[in-house]
Amino acid sequence: MLVCERRTEELFATVACAWVSPDRRQATVALAGHPPPLLVRADRVSVVDVPYGPALGIDVAGDGQWPSGTLALERPWMLLCYTDGLVEGRQEPGSAERFGIERLAATVTTLTSQRAAPEELLDRLLEVVETANGGQLSDDVAIVCLSASNPGGRG
Repeated sequence: MLVCERRTEELFATVACAWVSPDRRQATVALAGHPPPLLVRADRVSVVDVPYGPALGIDVAGDGQWPSGTLALERPWMLLCYTDGLVEGRQEPGSAERFGIERLAATVTTLTSQRAAPEELLDRLLEVVETANGGQLSDDVAIVCLSASNPGGRG
């Protein structure tokens, strides 16, 4: 649809898809030109390492298939998906260096160690990134948090 309806060849879209099993013990993740999610387990934060494919609209000669990877999950866990606007801001006002995925993971590590609820964690994360950037980010930002708590707990 994107290829057929686009007005210019420069138009594309990135996508991250995550399917979580009903028992919440595994997730399948597919990336089309999108930055990888972060996985938080206990106090460890890691960048999800799954295969990825080109952004939608880039690989017009492709077969329409994007690779995926499966993650084994043990409760409690949190999967943090975000748009590239969150990591493409600046490390500090006036800097040419981007905030980046590694710094994002380090920031989430710090925030999760403070035991903030997911909603508060996301608000604080956005605040840290905007402060580092020197104000509002120039690209759009969306953050989606999927989580499962310990059995017997909420989530």
